[in-house]
Amino acid sequence: MMGDDYFKPWYQKVAQVYASMQRKDGELYDEHGNTVYPTAMAAIVLLSPKGYLPIYER
Repeated sequence: MMGDDYFKPWYQKVAQVYASMQRKDGELYDEHGNTVYPTAMAAIVLLSPKGYLPIYER
């Protein structure tokens, strides 16, 4: 909503953080060892620029 000036740097940083948290099999994990929820949330965040989320449908 605030535009690319804010979104692009944030997106680049979050992609780097997710890449550092990723296991060899592609899953992400949290501090409790959970993998399903963190992986699903990361997929939603990383796909947001593509417009695949239902919120972008009309």
